[in-house]
Amino acid sequence: EYYQSTSIQLPASFEKREWGFIFFDESFPEIVMRRHKSFMSARETADYIKTMVPAHAFHSAAYYMYPGAPTMKEKGWQGADLIFDIDADHLPIKWTNYGDMLQKTKEELLKLTDFLREDFAIDEDNIEIVFSGGRGYHIHVRDSRVIGLESPERREIVDYVKGAIDIGQFFEKKGGSEEGPNGHKKAYKRFEGPKYGEGGTLIIWFKSKTSPQS
Repeated sequence: EYYQSTSIQLPASFEKREWGFIFFDESFPEIVMRRHKSFMSARETADYIKTMVPAHAFHSAAYYMYPGAPTMKEKGWQGADLIFDIDADHLPIKWTNYGDMLQKTKEELLKLTDFLREDFAIDEDNIEIVFSGGRGYHIHVRDSRVIGLESPERREIVDYVKGAIDIGQFFEKKGGSEEGPNGHKKAYKRFEGPKYGEGGTLIIWFKSKTSPQS
């Protein structure tokens, strides 16, 4: 009855994802997932779910050439969403009740989405926020620039977000003050890149203690 009356919302490029299901069968509530399922159309997906009535439905974060193939090697990996898991159990926050916990977790979630937009120029349309069903949220980044990244590159992004990468180690650092975009004098750190080819300069602005508030 639930699936018959509910609109089934599918993820982007659902036809390139592997699907898995846990059913209300003789093994339930023991978790036995039936994997390696794929669908070619939204109608086919909806009909399958409404007919089979699964207890749980899952889809891969990865995109495959042949998502229904029985082995990972045969599937043909083409990329994957960049996913961040924001879980209250892993955050340095305290809460008084479930609602308070979700609100404080949401605040951390918004900080991260702002960070992704500002530091990585990820368009809001390429960020999907999903409630985990428990103590937090999942952020799915579906920007074409990150989908094809391998594990080492994804780890670097996570390290950068966590503050584990010191950008200064890659640049020669100088200091001083200049007139900032709003007309006030601001202190700055100027990181001059290594002279590979023409090189480049990255200026990171921060307000000095004596500068007026903008």
